[in-house]
This record gives sequence, C-alpha cells and structure tokens, in this order.
Amino acid sequence: MAVFDPDHDSPNQSFGDDLATSGGMTDVTGESSVSSSIARWTTNFWPDLRSDLVEDQPNKDSDAMRECVDVLYVEDNRVDADLIRVVLSRTDTGIGPQFHFHWVQSLTDAFDLMEKQSVDVILLDLNLPEATGLDSLTAMRKVVHDKPIVVLTGHNDAELGAQAIRNGAQDYLWKNEASGPHLSRALHFAVERAKRQHIQTELNGAGFIQQSILAGQLPRVRGLEVAARCEPAEMVAGDFYDVIALPNDSMVIVLGDVSGKGLGPALLMAETRGMIRSVLQWETDPGPVLTRVNGLISEDCVRGSFVTVFLAVLEPNTGSVSFGTAGHEGFVLDNQGRPKQHLANPDPPLGIQSDHAYHTGRVNSVRESDLIFSCTDGVTEAYNPEIEDSFGNSRVFETVGHFAGQSAELILDGLFSTVRRFRDFGQDDMTAILARTVR
Repeated sequence: MAVFDPDHDSPNQSFGDDLATSGGMTDVTGESSVSSSIARWTTNFWPDLRSDLVEDQPNKDSDAMRECVDVLYVEDNRVDADLIRVVLSRTDTGIGPQFHFHWVQSLTDAFDLMEKQSVDVILLDLNLPEATGLDSLTAMRKVVHDKPIVVLTGHNDAELGAQAIRNGAQDYLWKNEASGPHLSRALHFAVERAKRQHIQTELNGAGFIQQSILAGQLPRVRGLEVAARCEPAEMVAGDFYDVIALPNDSMVIVLGDVSGKGLGPALLMAETRGMIRSVLQWETDPGPVLTRVNGLISEDCVRGSFVTVFLAVLEPNTGSVSFGTAGHEGFVLDNQGRPKQHLANPDPPLGIQSDHAYHTGRVNSVRESDLIFSCTDGVTEAYNPEIEDSFGNSRVFETVGHFAGQSAELILDGLFSTVRRFRDFGQDDMTAILARTVR
C-alpha cells in the first residue's frame, strides 16, 4: 500500500488514488492502516493532532450504554475522509455520543446509502463530482429534508458560510480549523438542534390542529348564550372545552384540564374530548358519562397523569342544570358575578380510579341572566409576585361581575385581559367557559 509522505509529496496530491479502497463505511473505532501516515501528515497541516494519532485505538468505555450517532461524510478525497475518522475517534472521551462513521465519495453514493440505512447527521464537502459550492448543499437538501447537515470544506469564506446556513446547513466548518473537539461538538449540537426543531414542528402542527378544533363556531340553543376561550401557555394546551347541543333543546358544556404540559397531555386532552362526545351519543346523565369515560381513560393514562373535568347539562326551558365533576368545580353566578351555587361533587379526576362511579348533581333554580361558569387553574392560580398572591376565585367573580352587563364573549375578553395584566408572565394554560340564560 502506498503511503503519503509529507516530506516528498505535495499536500495537494490525491492520497486516495494511491490507496487500496477498503469500502465506503467504517466505524470511527475501527483500525486503519493509514493512521500512521495521517499522523505524520497532520504534524504539518493539523498540528493539534500530532502524535496522538499514531495509533488508532478503539474506545472501550461501555459503548453499549451510550448514544450512537451515525455520521455520513460525503467527501471525494480519501485522505480527508480517513483523517476525519481518526479525528472523531481521538476525541471520543467516553462521555457523550459515540460517533459511527460512514464515508462515501459522491452525492449519488450518499443517496444510495441512505436508502439502505439511516444516518443521524451529514458531514458535507462542497467540492464533489456532481456539484461544487452551494450547489452540493442544494442538491443534498432537495433529497434529504429531515437530516442535519454540517458543511466541512476547504473554503475559508465567511460569506459562503452564511449562505450555507441560510440554505439549511446547521453549521459551516473550515477543514484547517476543524479540530477534533470542535468537530465533535458541531456534529453533536447539529443532531440535538435537529431533534428540537423536529419536536417544535410537531408541536406547531399539533397546536394548529388543536386551536382549529377549539376555535370552531359554538352551537346555539334557544335560551342560552355561550362563550368559551382557551389560551395555551405553550404551543399546545392540556386544557380543553366543548359545547354540544342535544336534541331536546338542552346543551352540554365541558371544561377540562390534563395534568402536565407538552404533546403527551395534548394528546390525552384530544382523546378525552373525543370520548366524552362519543359517550354523549347514548348517555347524557353527567355522572354515568364521566364514569364511562373514566373507565376508558384509565387504560391510557400513564402513572401520575389525570384529567379534571367539569360537565354540565343545561336545560333553559326548565331552568335546571345537572352536572358531574371530576376534580373540577363550576359555579352558578348571579347577574352581578356573585356565586349562588357551588357545582362540585366529591369525585376524583379521571384516570386515577378506574372503577369509580361518578355522581350527578342538580340545580333547579337557575334564573334569567344567571351565569354558569367554570375555569381552569391557569386563571385562578395566576400569580403576581409583587403582592405575592394568586388571582383566586374572589377576583374571578369580581371581574365577571364588572363585565356582566356585556355579552358572554366580552365577559371572557375582560376576564382574560385582567388576568394577563395581573400575572407577571404566561404561567399556565388559561381556559374558561360561560353560559348565560336569556329570554
């Protein structure tokens, strides 16, 4: 096997032409017959490696317990490819991800390899047989949309680097300055940023779908005016509400709060809302509805997760309200926002006790202009650090009373704007539902 000698050969000579090809994929921990040559070559051109690279020893540190990151290096020069493999191997401290190195010499080879196996990050040279400069990046991005790309090139051009980032690269590294730790961090961070971006995309999509569902037009029932509002603290909410018109000129209002934050609670929220709607197709008594939904939800709730729910059936023709509560309360307020009835049963949240039988409560004295109201703890527990106090039910009732002469929608507008001014920042999802009897 020919050996590149920095004392006699030009550094621009293609070392790969003189080497026997050993295949396109190698693990960073694998042996290399050219390692000693590379060590001598880097004495002149990458001084920070020097004698560290004379022997390419595999890392023995509990590799099975560490995250493995598959790196695909697209580079037509064998010297550079073998050098990068050694660099990554020598910067493996046993902490953080373990890099598995795969090398191909062209974009075509890269696409063929990725059809057969998955990679986590692409290390891309900009001078390739099929394309040069940013055309290489553009060609890769046309085919690969979900993998982070780190450009590693011999072009020390800040403007080119900025353009590469604008065109979708995670990072831009100049070969002569890409030390082992620098390269390792760039690859690791590119993978982590891509994961975060993927999660954010998923959350954005889920949030859009969730808000589209909640923002739909509410049904109308003669004798009732209804408004509902949900403001997520993040992209997706664990809070939810629903309004369902029943065939007998009555209406169901639902408000719920799933424990936790993020995509998991948002999925459980959607599932709970869908189950309540399904059960209401054949059962409208609030207690049995919650009993049935609880049995179903308990099968899907992971340990420690639960759903609080307030569910009420409003009958404007009779002035009665039947309700079920799963760890969540509601109120009947007069036209000044003062509480007349506390709507709460001694029942636990959904998902805690699968065989629990939920109760139905009933109020028969709802008058014209009375308000049936419920909100989540994002409203009542909104915190003001200056006065070291939460918003609380008393401020909720006072605020509702202040706006009670306006429409149900404007009452909630006033309540939410008041809470936002009270708290110091967005702390939790805020959700409320309000129904008013009218003639």
